Amino acid sequence: MATKASSVSAPALLAQAQQLILSKQPAAGLAAFVRLTEQFPRYAEGWFQRSGTEVGLARGLTAIASARHAVALEPSRALYRAHLAQTQVNYGLWGDALETLVPLRRIDPSNLEPRIANSVGSALSLCGLENEAQPWFESAAARSSDTPTYAYNHAVGLLYTGDVAASRDALVALTERFPDFAKAHWSLSSNRSAEPEAGRVDTLYAALQRARSAVDEVMYCYALFNTLDALGRTGEAFQELEHGMRLQRARLAYNREDIRALQDISAKVSTSLPATGADDAPGTTPIFVLGLPRSGTTLVERILGNHPDVATGGETTCFSAALREQWQIETVNPMLSSVPIEHFDKPVAFDRLAARYRQLTAFKAGDKPFLSDKYPFNFMLVPWIVRAFPNARIVHLRRDPVDTCFGNLKQLFSGQYGACYSQQDMAAYYDAYRDMMARWDELFPGRIHHVDYPRLVTEPESTAAELLAYCRLPEMPDAWRIENNERTVATASSAQVRQPINRKGLDAWRRYADQLRPLADHFGAT
Repeated sequence: MATKASSVSAPALLAQAQQLILSKQPAAGLAAFVRLTEQFPRYAEGWFQRSGTEVGLARGLTAIASARHAVALEPSRALYRAHLAQTQVNYGLWGDALETLVPLRRIDPSNLEPRIANSVGSALSLCGLENEAQPWFESAAARSSDTPTYAYNHAVGLLYTGDVAASRDALVALTERFPDFAKAHWSLSSNRSAEPEAGRVDTLYAALQRARSAVDEVMYCYALFNTLDALGRTGEAFQELEHGMRLQRARLAYNREDIRALQDISAKVSTSLPATGADDAPGTTPIFVLGLPRSGTTLVERILGNHPDVATGGETTCFSAALREQWQIETVNPMLSSVPIEHFDKPVAFDRLAARYRQLTAFKAGDKPFLSDKYPFNFMLVPWIVRAFPNARIVHLRRDPVDTCFGNLKQLFSGQYGACYSQQDMAAYYDAYRDMMARWDELFPGRIHHVDYPRLVTEPESTAAELLAYCRLPEMPDAWRIENNERTVATASSAQVRQPINRKGLDAWRRYADQLRPLADHFGAT
């Protein structure tokens, strides 16, 4: 048998492994790729294909390792390098991804295949380098006009870089050319730079009838909600939102695991986390802005970003990545609730954790003394943040629970956040999150600065002054004027946070008071 195996060429073994993948046998296909790379360790294509299979099986760290082998064997192969960068950024290893991309970033995008140019742009965009990503997307779209995803990435990038009107125009053109491209319809509905025409509703209903997948159907439902809501047709809007939530919840097969995970983390950490952590080494001081999504974290980062001493990191998942990497956790899901509870008993080298985080975010921090990091779900990571960075600033946004929950319900998130597809689940998740934050206050008194959203939008000047004082930043009277901040922002609120602070979001749920009665009753809202 050994002689027979050695007589089979690497391309032949590759074809066998690919056939298993095509026949929907991913585990068997991966086993075949492993055998291939063991028998032919210098066959770069084998490592590349193996990495792609590992990505599909959610094995993030092994996918990165396999991709590294491919790049080491053929460092000039742009496809391999772009793939490695994509796997690194998806895990949260942002600084590593940019280091991988150094040779490609020196190349004119037009000199690479459109799919590779788009991949480079995606990696840059996910790292928050939106301005640099745009030429890559534009080049890919111009040279592959029959691939709507490339034009879509360019259109959304225009929004993130601040050209809201141009983004809307590009999305309109995209939906006209590709009437069944659901993602473009959904993004267009989220762009409130102009009131939608009533005819958009008919267009969306027709597209919904033609939906080719459950994912597309969900996007059309959320697009209909956004469009009908903007037109003031709240009754119809909520029907579509409920339809979309039911579809998404069923698609994810959600069974409240997120809520139980938050409860387990709070209980486990209280008894297992070491009492001492790292000695805070010299370097940029992180400011972690956290809370539930839609609670005002982006608004606070815009305030901090106005200060000359603060570099804005955006929604980096680098701290989670550094911790998961140290624990050798394969999942690319940055939420700590995705990590099996038994891992919390593992030791943590906090000095190494802090150093790794600084390494992954150094390109963001530059020479600034402070770096803001506004990944909302870092609220799960407070104990590890406190231990790794004794001098870190932690800013927690608190918003009315019904407003917060409604904001989460009406925003279509990725499958990593499963609680936001029913009112009951969202209310229970909010309770678990609130209990967790209360527990962190008990364990780390005085470490967390709480910002109440209602006061932030009604008394922005004094609230911003208190925020800067807590962060030990020099006074800056106009820091609260976020409309002066021209930095890119890649979140669901990217358009609205370019406007002056206003009170429009206060009690926004009351427009749907009848439909949101389960939430209102749960929190005792009247």
